[in-house]
This record gives sequence, C-alpha cells and structure tokens, in this order.
Amino acid sequence: MSSISAATLVFNNSEFNFENSIVRPNGNLLVTTITSDYGILGIVSVGEDKYAIAAGIPNSGLSHWSNGTVYTVDLSNDQSPEVETAASIDAGLPDGLPDIVLVSDALAGTVNRVNITSGESEIILKDDLLVGNPGVNGLKILDCYVCFVNTDTSYYGKFAITEGGQKFGDIQIISTDASSDEFALGKHGIAYIGPQRNLSVVRVSPNGTATQIAQDAEIGQPCSLTLAEDKVSGYVTTAKGQIFKFEVPAL
Repeated sequence: MSSISAATLVFNNSEFNFENSIVRPNGNLLVTTITSDYGILGIVSVGEDKYAIAAGIPNSGLSHWSNGTVYTVDLSNDQSPEVETAASIDAGLPDGLPDIVLVSDALAGTVNRVNITSGESEIILKDDLLVGNPGVNGLKILDCYVCFVNTDTSYYGKFAITEGGQKFGDIQIISTDASSDEFALGKHGIAYIGPQRNLSVVRVSPNGTATQIAQDAEIGQPCSLTLAEDKVSGYVTTAKGQIFKFEVPAL
C-alpha cells in the first residue's frame, strides 16, 4: 500500500487560469492558459521540443468555443521559436502521433483525427460514453490504445486505434470513479488523475484500482497533470494559477 505524500506548491499566481502542461526536454514545464479572449487548451509533443496545441475563442463563459485551431510550436531554438497554423477544426485538447494528433471535443463528445502536415481533419469517434459537460477531456496514447477521461461522468477508459490513428474496437471502461480534467500516463500504463471533488493526486492502475498518493489542502481545481521524464515526479496545475509538484511512489 502506497503512503500519501504532501504535494509541494512551486508556483502561485491567481491571475492565471492554467489548462494543460507538458515537461520540455530541458526539464522546464510548459503550461497553457485560458483567458477571457483566447484560450490555449491541449498540448502534445510532436517532435524534439516541438508541440501541437489546440486553441480557440471561449463564448458564453466556457460552455461554447469557436475558431478551433491546431498550431505547431517549435521551441528547439529558444532565441527564435516558430509558430505555425496546422489546421482549423471545431474542437480542442489534442494528443497524438508524429504527424497525426487526436483532438477531443469535450462538449460534442467526439474525437477528431487531425493531420498537422496537410491540415485535414475528420471525426473518428462519436459515442455516448464521451458525452458530458464537459465530457471527453484528456487523451493519451499508450501503445495501440487511446486512453481518456470523461470529466462529467467520471469515466476513465480506452479504445484501440490503428497505426494511422483510426478507431479500431469498442470503448473499454477501466474506472467509473475517475473524474478529472486531465491526466498523465506513467510506467506500466498507470494513470495519474486530479479528482475534481478532493484535493489530491490519485493513481489508477490498468485494472481500475485507485490509490491516493499525494495531497495538499490548498490544491484548487486541478486542470492538468504531467510527469517528469524520469517518471518519479510530476506536476499538477490548477485553475487558480497554482503549480504543485508531487512524488510518484514506487510500485
């Protein structure tokens, strides 16, 4: 049984509404934010210090988004970062493969396949298990599967895909008690989630067993979790502009 450690606050600025995060090769944390005018949502690595990000304009609060766009951001040269428009879609929150990103639409309950080279996009999955307000949120690829969380229903599940990013097989629900805005995947296919109802980090095994591993009374509305390259530590970002660091206990 894993012990529960304290999460450590490493950054705090209430002016920010953090949404997603990823660790760069140099160990720095790259964080996306939502503002009242323009929101940068999901982020995924698509090369050496190169990322695809999903962005859009929030309307009616955060209940509707327009001008959904996938960009690529190349930070391999810190002195001259390159930003390019890859595709225009009606969705957000990408994760995926080198030339392909899979983009979830948390309000429509769909998963889109976007080619960031050609700009082509298509819906590969629409399912009631993905629907919610918001519904399917985070996406992570593990071997030949896409893992996902549904924030509204608390489902954590997966479905098989082909090498080209097409759906192949039915959705499998791993846990029905995993409400989280986003999640991280670690060794052995273990997921790390930030439950919306308590102030903690929870580890979910491939068989659905959940174990609380870190907590802090000040964690406010977790928005993303990401692991360091060594997979022995990780970060939680929140809607209150906080970043907490947590340790990953040995299995």
